[in-house]
Amino acid sequence: MPIHMQLDEIRRRVVFRIVGDLSMDEVFSVIDRALLDPRFRPGFSILTDHLAIGEPLTAQQARELVEHLTRHDGLLAGARWGVVTKRPASFGMMRMVSAFASRVPIDVRIFDTLAEAESWLDGPSHADEDPSIVAPPDEEPI
Repeated sequence: MPIHMQLDEIRRRVVFRIVGDLSMDEVFSVIDRALLDPRFRPGFSILTDHLAIGEPLTAQQARELVEHLTRHDGLLAGARWGVVTKRPASFGMMRMVSAFASRVPIDVRIFDTLAEAESWLDGPSHADEDPSIVAPPDEEPI
């Protein structure tokens, strides 16, 4: 199978490494295997290494992937998904997945290196990094 999956309980992360070409049946199967693993917990982050991928997803496959993910929204909602690729076509297709993934909802970001993706996945929570989420100002005493 050209998709290798590792579940890291300590980092609360699922890592997928894709080598060569793959079918959507393989993609769905490995996603389901990870999510049904008794060690998996909601809130785990996802890291997908596309550095050795063959052909990138098509637009139709990107839609099918997100549709499949929405079936698992209870497990994936609020998760972070870091994708690593250097191929422009793969980058573009994953940007499309990122746009569609708001339906899950899952935050998908694309990186050039594994180190950048891991740094983001290990970083602060969404509320800590989103400047639009502001704590209310302290009230003045009456």
